[in-house]
Amino acid sequence: MDTTRYEQLRDQMQTGDALLFAGTGLVSKIIQWRTKSRFSHVAMVARWKPYQVERVFLFQATAQFGVHPVPVSRYLAQHRGQAWWVPLDHAKAQVLVPDYQLKLLDAAAVDFGRKYDVSGIGQFLMPKWFQQNEANRFCSEATAGWFDAVGFRQQTFVDPSSFISQPLFLQPVSLA
Repeated sequence: MDTTRYEQLRDQMQTGDALLFAGTGLVSKIIQWRTKSRFSHVAMVARWKPYQVERVFLFQATAQFGVHPVPVSRYLAQHRGQAWWVPLDHAKAQVLVPDYQLKLLDAAAVDFGRKYDVSGIGQFLMPKWFQQNEANRFCSEATAGWFDAVGFRQQTFVDPSSFISQPLFLQPVSLA
């Protein structure tokens, strides 16, 4: 995917914003069909400046690596499909939980290395044949869990589209 639009918007992205994806693969298409949504994946933006260089990561859960961070620029450069940046209403979030960004980072860090919930996604797609594993996380489950841990109540189960329908999020901005 061309990262030009991301590079233009990068400085505006903050910890707690969401990134949505519409992949072109079979699993992405099945998720889109089952959720009746154009989105198949969701991740959380995190800004990190340990020294002089500031990095922008996305925290996500994938089948290959489980819960992990990856630089947004690298993920987008390899992504086949579409992507959207969904800004969090940071003024509203700050009023609700003053240190929400640190708490979101802490919640995501606790999940690092947690396995991807293959059975949970299977249970979502074919409920009669799969049982969800509560110890593992799929993408929207992980992201919603981090927001829930901070005190931003999320639905018990969310898909990428319903995750960003929460009142704390602004309108999606295409990264194409």
